[in-house]
Amino acid sequence: MPEAVPNSQPNSLAAKDIAFSLHPYTNLAAHQEKGPLVIVRGEGIHVWDEDGKEYIDALGGLWCTSLGFSEPRLVKAATKQLETLPFSHSFAHRAHPSTIELAEKLMEIAPAPLARPFFVNSGSEAVETAIKIVWYYQNALGRPDKKKIIGRNRGYHGVLVASGSLTAIPPMQNDFDLPFGGRFLKLTTPCHYRYGEPGEDEAMFSDRLAAELEELIQEEGADTIAAFIAEPVMAGGGAMPPPDGYFEKMQAVLKRHDILMIADEVVCGFGRTGNMWGSETYGIRPDLLTCAKQISSGYLPIGATLVSGEIYEAMVEQSRKHGMFGIGMTYGGHPVCAAVALETLKIYEERDTLGHVRSVAPHFQRRVRELGRHPLVGDARGVGLIAGLEIVQDKATKASYPPEAKAGAILVEKGIEAGFLTRPLPSDTLGLCPPLIITEPEIDEMFDRIARALDATKAASTGYERQARSKRKEGPQRRACPAPPGPPGDAAAAPTLYPAPGRHLPAARRRGPEPDRGQRRDHTCRNRHGVPRRPGGARDLPRRRRRREGRAGALRARHVPRHHPEKRAPAIPPARPQSRDERRDRRRQHPLLSQLRAALRARPGGRAALCHPRGLPQLHQAAPHVAVGAPFGRRGLRAGRRGGADPPPGHDLYPPAL
Repeated sequence: MPEAVPNSQPNSLAAKDIAFSLHPYTNLAAHQEKGPLVIVRGEGIHVWDEDGKEYIDALGGLWCTSLGFSEPRLVKAATKQLETLPFSHSFAHRAHPSTIELAEKLMEIAPAPLARPFFVNSGSEAVETAIKIVWYYQNALGRPDKKKIIGRNRGYHGVLVASGSLTAIPPMQNDFDLPFGGRFLKLTTPCHYRYGEPGEDEAMFSDRLAAELEELIQEEGADTIAAFIAEPVMAGGGAMPPPDGYFEKMQAVLKRHDILMIADEVVCGFGRTGNMWGSETYGIRPDLLTCAKQISSGYLPIGATLVSGEIYEAMVEQSRKHGMFGIGMTYGGHPVCAAVALETLKIYEERDTLGHVRSVAPHFQRRVRELGRHPLVGDARGVGLIAGLEIVQDKATKASYPPEAKAGAILVEKGIEAGFLTRPLPSDTLGLCPPLIITEPEIDEMFDRIARALDATKAASTGYERQARSKRKEGPQRRACPAPPGPPGDAAAAPTLYPAPGRHLPAARRRGPEPDRGQRRDHTCRNRHGVPRRPGGARDLPRRRRRREGRAGALRARHVPRHHPEKRAPAIPPARPQSRDERRDRRRQHPLLSQLRAALRARPGGRAALCHPRGLPQLHQAAPHVAVGAPFGRRGLRAGRRGGADPPPGHDLYPPAL
């Protein structure tokens, strides 16, 4: 991708984007290197990038383009309104035809007992407004302490301060100081696949979640909790339909404690689940309802907060007290946006969009379940024309890939290569929410492309797993030490005079360097003659062995010669510094040296070689200046003029310290 260019000379759309744009929900650092995928046109369920490559938009834009990317009636409605009245507002008793007719149409299709809409610009604003209305309503009833809102982990309700406090997804709250104000509570995510206990079916899972709600209310106090908010299908949190009986049991608890029910229909509203509202699909009776996205097929920004007649009456009395209802947005109920939304609702009705969704949804869900057999897919779930494919590393244990594997992001990239667009959701879930106008042949083409992307992702993940396994299994790498040059005429003894470090130790006790990220290096310490001093440094030992050996590990570390090319500080500092006399006494007390002294006294003027099979490393540590020969037998010492090979030139075989 093109790199960022100076502000004065951007030379392509991608370069201009890198130079000037600030993207939402984007790794801004990676974007500087990767750049954007520039989409330039759309038709039906397809879009094309600037290079002419075609894609199926499997997420319908952002869960919103229900009528596809080329509905001429919506273009005509916007053009007509722009020519007639491009702007007006609804403040201070004003109104215009578009919002009046849209409000009437919404109330015709809204679930009971909703009675009035308040127009905003987005789903986030709709949820934010719903929260403020709840607080306004509780104050109108004289309950100033009843203000807490209960949400759910992985629920998505927007990105403003209050709505963002209810969006319990870490990247949407981290370092934004959210949740804010201590008024927002969370419950368990209602996903049976991920959070159900062994032997627990969906009905039992719903019972447990309802009991959790009851327990939270008792703990916080029913007189402090104002409302519970939920999406009929959790979209942004992982495309998760609720378990059997969930909303029925949750609403029974809410009703018992006089807690309002807010249905967040920003994604599910207007036919996504096979009914006009997700509330109808799951038997929800909301006191407030939020909607956006498909109300205008995403063509122009508009949303609404719908309130019940009871809440509206309390708002009327409270506005009489204050002189006004003090909420409003400049572009809330914009005439052009309202005209497009009104035309969208007419199209739904005239074309029987709900009937079409119900006819193709079984085939859509059948293809979803088929992908559930793919090795990468742990759970394939959905309802209507919304679905999620959760990617796992192990289907038997439901173990997800570690974050550093970036399995979801890889799948999205492979999807772009295969010709479809979507975005990763939490828990490496692939969200699917195509336009409602999709046909069965287009469903088959979309899922064929998804299958190819899954196969490519599996191949990439196999490489990752192989690399991870090799890192876990890769043990210390040891290399035989090359023998230093021996005296002339004694070449036969040279290969056995200096064995590799730890050669005569059991495998569990061998000392050698740990590999450095797969690189094999010889960390053997040698003196200026090439004689091995000790195998590896204390820092190279595994952590558990350093802890186990404790002081011994520290002593080994102190014998690193100064001229060593990779000298390291000891990983475990000694308990206290030892004087030169203490070190000398420690060397003199070594049992192997006692045997060596006895052998030398037995044969004055002779030469001795240490042959104990387990004694080589210990002697190197205690007296690294002593020449050590290869073993001559199973045990003991051999002394005599032929008992050992000659040391290298200049080596002190019998130092005075002995």
